Amino acid sequence: MENTQQPISYIVHAETGEIEKELFEGDRIIRKKQISFSKQHGADLEEDKIYNFGQDKKFSMLSEFASKQLANEKLTASEYRILLLMISNTHYKSGLIAFGNNQPINKEWISINLGLTQKTTDNSIKTLIDRGIIAQNITNHKTKYFFNPYIQYRGRWINKTLYEMFKNTRWAKYDNK
Repeated sequence: MENTQQPISYIVHAETGEIEKELFEGDRIIRKKQISFSKQHGADLEEDKIYNFGQDKKFSMLSEFASKQLANEKLTASEYRILLLMISNTHYKSGLIAFGNNQPINKEWISINLGLTQKTTDNSIKTLIDRGIIAQNITNHKTKYFFNPYIQYRGRWINKTLYEMFKNTRWAKYDNK
């Protein structure tokens, strides 16, 4: 069946100038990178499925090195629970651990949310700070926590202040040899 619509664009051969394909409204354009990816991973892809591997704003990265190191940290169950809660509340580019409205999370909220005693929460957060996993910053009588970007991060780049906070931690000194 021939298309009776007028083409909206053309794919033109770069060297010869010949029209290779006419494009109509609704046509999909597949780029060379997509073709290469589909050839390499074709068996894993299914045409009817939608794959969204976190390309939305809620995606965060945890390095392979960091996940292995965190597994070997011998943290308590409470410390791991707090760690995971903090990861899920780490803000884009700033590393600030806060609610969606940029209000920093506090120890009381963590205790209530996870059903932990205040003492357990205090000790767990102290351990995470001592091990360089998070940093604490107190300004104007407000305590803010920041996640180490060498462990977990959201965004493409980090700001200089966050870099300065964690540049001397053992996590930053890892040599990938």
